[in-house]
Amino acid sequence: MVCRVITGQKLGLEMDDDGIRREIASLSSFLSFAYLPRTAAFVSSLTPVRLRSAELWHEDLMRIYREETLSSLNLLGEPDPEHHRALLDGMDQLVQGASARPDTFAGFLQRTHPVLVAVGESHGNTRELYHSFVAPGSSTKHVYLNLCLMYLVLCEGVFRNLGLFVLGLHDIIYPAGPNADGHNLSLETLADRLRQLRLGAFAAGYDRHVRNAIAHGHFVYSAASNTMRFRDYDYRRGRVTFEEVWPFERFVRQYAKLDDVYLIVACYLQLSFLPTLGAPGRDG
Repeated sequence: MVCRVITGQKLGLEMDDDGIRREIASLSSFLSFAYLPRTAAFVSSLTPVRLRSAELWHEDLMRIYREETLSSLNLLGEPDPEHHRALLDGMDQLVQGASARPDTFAGFLQRTHPVLVAVGESHGNTRELYHSFVAPGSSTKHVYLNLCLMYLVLCEGVFRNLGLFVLGLHDIIYPAGPNADGHNLSLETLADRLRQLRLGAFAAGYDRHVRNAIAHGHFVYSAASNTMRFRDYDYRRGRVTFEEVWPFERFVRQYAKLDDVYLIVACYLQLSFLPTLGAPGRDG
């Protein structure tokens, strides 16, 4: 869905009215999934005629989306406006800057189509795990253990690919920048690079040691304190490099920051380029 919307006009993907209606319904469903009911209702109200009109509906849509995103709640039912604002500001900077080089931007979006599809599939896997394992009546231990597995999927399948996508947008704006061969970066180097470029909000939910502890099975739950002990090792030197005990709430907040990156980037891209669905495609 993301790629179809944002590449619609630039890649010559002209749609008939039925196709536009299907895309609008799909996007509205995704926005509901992302806990944005007002934005979803606005998109659902769009028609092919209105989409093609000169009416300034898109400004109203983006205003509603920003307001709703800033007040939206995380998995603990808490707002995180500072993080959400930083992500929105980062997307403003990246998309507006990359759009100034339309041909390069269009080529980049086309090349990254498989990556964005893979990101959506990985994030979808975490939601399937959530609904399968975090069921009503589950113990906190059960929930915590499964969130740990979901966090690993987010790190490897979502953060890695979205981080590279964000760096790719930055490279369009600053082609002489330091991000050559960014696809070869480790997760830690990727996170560091984002922070160096003042795009640290996109890496806010990533913790190298916690990721390593989960990936290598070095995490233990304590029912007495409702905490998880995470331990990371340097096997070459034979020593512990990290050991911390995290309350359940702290881990959920960390998880939510990583989850929010996907939801905000995906929603922002689709909504920003929604008007292209109503624009005629170009020849050839």
